[in-house]
Amino acid sequence: MLKTIVAIVDDKTNRWEISCKARGIAKEMKGMNTYLRLLIAESLFFPCEELAITLQSSQMTVVGAVKSATVLASYLQGLRSEIKFKKLAKMAIEKGTKLDLKVSQKNRISKPPLRYLTRPIK
Repeated sequence: MLKTIVAIVDDKTNRWEISCKARGIAKEMKGMNTYLRLLIAESLFFPCEELAITLQSSQMTVVGAVKSATVLASYLQGLRSEIKFKKLAKMAIEKGTKLDLKVSQKNRISKPPLRYLTRPIK
């Protein structure tokens, strides 16, 4: 996916705003945080999609559907654990290092403009 975005950036036939947007997306895609977010999304949505496909089967029974939904719910609850997150983070760091992804710097905390902080509340 990153190669496609970089190709859009490098394509001189695109309008400049398309290249600018693609450049921003490419910068985000090269970050370790983005890779971690994709891993989390995959581990969250892939089982849900599998269950949705399974539930559409003509052979699925009500008992099987309830059991499958219960298994999915317990899996999703397990994703919330610190152990699972650390495992995903470790996987992201290992794979991100191989892919030469950049570790993102801590985001700057945005504050409201000073004029909003000094005005009296009516």
